Amino acid sequence: MKWDRNGALSSEQSISFVVNSSETLKAIFKEKVVQAVKHTVTVELVAEGTSQSLGTKSYEVEQGKTVTVKASELGAEAKYEFVKWDRNGALSSEQSISFVVNSSETLKAIFKEKVVQPQESDFPLCRKSTNI
Repeated sequence: MKWDRNGALSSEQSISFVVNSSETLKAIFKEKVVQAVKHTVTVELVAEGTSQSLGTKSYEVEQGKTVTVKASELGAEAKYEFVKWDRNGALSSEQSISFVVNSSETLKAIFKEKVVQPQESDFPLCRKSTNI
């Protein structure tokens, strides 16, 4: 902070003077730069019914900001099907989850292994034959 008294600058915290006539006194403040507080949101991908970890993803998010995590962007959809989110015991089967970040936390994305039904075309030697 600085004081400007009729063009004379002072960096003292306070200023004293005798007023004999009209004067202009300005307090000049320097803008304080505040670093944003960031927290880590970790998404743990877990196989349903087990404690098997399928991987983790971490995001740095500013405090007070809303984060949205989409199950389809976690990289497990090739072999696994999304089941639900578990955020501190609160469950949701929505494909995405949004919340305001106020502290670091770990969120679970629970997946189950995809069951692929075989198609007749997968077994060319077992096709039905017709008699003519």
